[in-house]
Amino acid sequence: MCGIIGFNWEDKVNLKRSVNKLAHRGPNSKGYFLEKNLSFGHTRLSIIDLDQRSNQPMRYENLTIIFNGEIYNFKELRDELIKNGIKFNTNSDTEVILKGYSVYGEKILDKLNGMFAFAIYDQTTNEIFIARDRLGIKPLYYYKKNNKFAFSSEIKSLLELEIDTNLDYQSINKYFIFRHMPRQGTPFEYIKKLKPGHFLKYKNNNLNIFRYWDFNITNINSDFELNKKKLSKLLSESIKKRMMSDVPIGVFLSGGLDSSAIVSIMHENGIKDINTFTTDLGSKNSESKYAKIVAEEFNTNHREIVINNNSLKFLPAVAYHLDEPLGDNAALSTYAMAKETSKHVKVVLSGEGNDELFAGYLKYKLFKLKRYFNNSKLIGFSYLSKLAYNKRLKSFLESDYSKFYPEFTSIFNKFERDKLYKYSEKISLKDYPKSNSLNNNLKFDIKNWLPNDLLLKNDKMTMANSLEGRVPFLDHNLVEFSFTLPESHKLRFFKDKYLFREMIKKKIPKQIYKRKKQGFTIPLKNWLDQGILEYSQDLITKNDIHFLNKPYQLNMVKNATKNIFAKRKFWTILMFHQWYHEYRDYLL
Repeated sequence: MCGIIGFNWEDKVNLKRSVNKLAHRGPNSKGYFLEKNLSFGHTRLSIIDLDQRSNQPMRYENLTIIFNGEIYNFKELRDELIKNGIKFNTNSDTEVILKGYSVYGEKILDKLNGMFAFAIYDQTTNEIFIARDRLGIKPLYYYKKNNKFAFSSEIKSLLELEIDTNLDYQSINKYFIFRHMPRQGTPFEYIKKLKPGHFLKYKNNNLNIFRYWDFNITNINSDFELNKKKLSKLLSESIKKRMMSDVPIGVFLSGGLDSSAIVSIMHENGIKDINTFTTDLGSKNSESKYAKIVAEEFNTNHREIVINNNSLKFLPAVAYHLDEPLGDNAALSTYAMAKETSKHVKVVLSGEGNDELFAGYLKYKLFKLKRYFNNSKLIGFSYLSKLAYNKRLKSFLESDYSKFYPEFTSIFNKFERDKLYKYSEKISLKDYPKSNSLNNNLKFDIKNWLPNDLLLKNDKMTMANSLEGRVPFLDHNLVEFSFTLPESHKLRFFKDKYLFREMIKKKIPKQIYKRKKQGFTIPLKNWLDQGILEYSQDLITKNDIHFLNKPYQLNMVKNATKNIFAKRKFWTILMFHQWYHEYRDYLL
């Protein structure tokens, strides 16, 4: 796992400064490649083939590559290329991508199984080819204005260059709706994300972006028992691939269904001395007791990491390493956990993605409830409205579907944003799912919520601590398979992740199988009266951001304990201010 930076002019001084900003992503080595109209930089975290010959940038004939990620099937591709007469000097996956590109061109992307963001410069054609993995596990940002083009694993690296840092007020508006910046947006007008499953080509100041992967909703596999066997096989294969490493590996074990399944299947595959890590949040809802049950069942090397209000000292580091505002308070606990975990292993597996594949969130049940509610009204049964535990949910159930997803997922609605934010505007319907089918909502979240919140958080918080995070549920073969399944295999009545649960229930302890889902979040309610409110008020006052209403924000902070929505609004405001504080020197 690594950090990459490149731009279309020669500048050794700024290149080194940019590379230094990525040092946490690759503490083992730094490398540079410069030509008249090109600068490439790389920092390396050595995971596969620790030999110095695998350092980057790596050259082959007219091609130069910088690469961040892991290719899990690189050995098979290497054998295929050897049969085509290609010779290799290393045992690295980097060399396989580079020489594979020399043979297959952009079609090499169809052959790669893994997580990646890489750039290849062709000295003959003066073209830069940049690609990002199918699900967006690894980040890739690019800058384009006038004749300047640059790209990097992280925004902070780009900001070391002499570029335009105007804010993108539309993306900030979306942040106050979603708690993250969706689609290609970032806080900066001219810095964009390369979308998952896409590649770009840059030549002669022309930038063109292409999609190379997508998945369809087919609903063709209705044989439940056959699908259960296939799911077991695909997940087992995915986990086996992600055990590839020349350094120690661990698992983030929450005691929930997904991470417990990973440990169970690792054990089933004969992997011994599994390292597991969990958080002890010191609250009645702490998952540590459940993680301990799993650890004892599979005899893992288990460590508990205490996270309490002292972890708030990490807030500046969290905001800095995220690069963009993120109102997900699990980023703090993930950072604290990664910081301690990195002292023991260099690679960690986690359960991100399975909730999006198999409908693990409460909102999917509410979508289904809404369909029942609407149908019951048609036949004269409105009693389902009694299930609405408050007025807000009742209004969701009674609204048109086109308004349901926006209303349910919004942190601040339009009325509240008009009070909070100077540039509040309506959101296009393209920012929401186009139908009320469960699989359509899952696909929407995989393409939006997953890369721009969960995977961004997982990558940035682990790599901030020089720790590589792997996500076995997001093998693209597993993702594609999940969308051949009927909705009833995912959400049966109101039982979530039904096929997955049935597949795994005999492999894990009964107490884990029976558990309700619990998010990986900090006990914010317990921390609010322990200094964080005062800290937030002070930060809001000091920042004095001209496009945010200060009295309204301070009132939000004061009412943070009111309910779950108030707490989410509070954290969304706090993390925007913390991000602004860390990056304000670039905004002047």
